[in-house]
Amino acid sequence: MAIVIAVSLMALLMVLILAFLLTSSTHRNASSTEVAMRQADSLAASAGETIIADLLGEMRAGSRKVGTT
Repeated sequence: MAIVIAVSLMALLMVLILAFLLTSSTHRNASSTEVAMRQADSLAASAGETIIADLLGEMRAGSRKVGTT
């Protein structure tokens, strides 16, 4: 009878450990995705600002040459 109780407790402990590991893995993946999204947003904003700054610099320089024909 004692062996049944011991095996049952070990099985319950194993289920709890697996549930904890699954939860922590899910949270780690979610935070990793969040970081990647923030990096992509930052890169897009930086690229937009660079393009706008280049265009403004060209307009201030007074370049009027549209194309060569």
